[in-house]
Amino acid sequence: MSPHPIYLDYASTHPRKKEIANIRDEFEQNSYANIGRWNYHLAESALVAYQDSKKTVAQWIGCDPVEVLYTYSATYALNILVLAIEQNGVIWKGDTILLSLSEHHANIVPWQMLAERVGAVVKFISLDDNYCLDLNDLHSKLDDTVKVVSLQYASNVTGAVHPLEKVREMIGNERLFCVDATQMTLHGPISMKDIQCDALVFSGHKMMADTGIGVLVLWKVLQKSWQSPISGGGAINFVSIEGYEQAGIPERWEPGTPHIIGAVTLSAAVKYLWEMDKSIREKYQENIHFINSSFERIKTRGVTVFHSAQKQAIGVWSFVVRDKHSIDIADAFGEENICVRAGHHCCEPLHTYLGVSGSVRMSIGFDTTRSEIERFFEVLESFL
Repeated sequence: MSPHPIYLDYASTHPRKKEIANIRDEFEQNSYANIGRWNYHLAESALVAYQDSKKTVAQWIGCDPVEVLYTYSATYALNILVLAIEQNGVIWKGDTILLSLSEHHANIVPWQMLAERVGAVVKFISLDDNYCLDLNDLHSKLDDTVKVVSLQYASNVTGAVHPLEKVREMIGNERLFCVDATQMTLHGPISMKDIQCDALVFSGHKMMADTGIGVLVLWKVLQKSWQSPISGGGAINFVSIEGYEQAGIPERWEPGTPHIIGAVTLSAAVKYLWEMDKSIREKYQENIHFINSSFERIKTRGVTVFHSAQKQAIGVWSFVVRDKHSIDIADAFGEENICVRAGHHCCEPLHTYLGVSGSVRMSIGFDTTRSEIERFFEVLESFL
């Protein structure tokens, strides 16, 4: 057994770096206070940190700071977006929502619930041989009923990076284009403006920040023209016994006390990624090539691997071993102090498409070492 855990579950969450934890501690000790309606220095310092966080995040994803809205997870952000789309009359009975077969449940179930409520239809776009969005199938499904297209940027099962830069031109400006960038923001910077999407979501914990901080990036034109489906303190201009008036943007979308410390750690994580040495990313790419060749070497021994052959694919591999259950394999890895994940990874439609009920997933990060990867394959080969 390895003396220390070999962590190969980065697609699930990214362990927080010491540098980011130190910034969190410093903020808690020197600047901790609530924001909004303040008249003392601590609260002003907290507000500045919160606003600076949005500026930093906006640079990382290529949008305006006012378009960055903080929630407590990417899943919650998607649910807020879906509720806003419903409340503001974007989807009606008979309309269609297009998703891909590789979506995470977070980008499926809220849309299915919306479709149930209003009588809309959810349809799925197929994948190509690299597990990427099949653009021909997308084109074939673009009829007049399609009002929303919502797609992941990168897969948490196969590592495929979808060609989202081609989607807006295909679907036109009259349809809403939403992106789940949860698996991609660690590998940024990305450009929402280049993708030309209307909304984008991601979570902080997958890029070294705190858990409990998620991001909904919503085009400011939509923020202004839509009413928010959630409200309360800080999100209104006034309240009386007769009614209320929602505040301007972005305040109307962020009721209550936000996850201020989460915003601070997210900002710190983005700055850490900005400043990360180029050689670390190069090493990450070398590890991807090494893992691909290692899987290729053993695939004739009963191992089926689901990983995109794209050059830009991220470091996520799912696999099955003939005559062995994925849970049993993950348990065996766990006994060797190797952290992998098993199941359908919140992607049941994709696993059905792949013809398996579940898989084992290993995913690497920028800290993963060659010796850790070699130990993973040593243990895997002992099962074959």
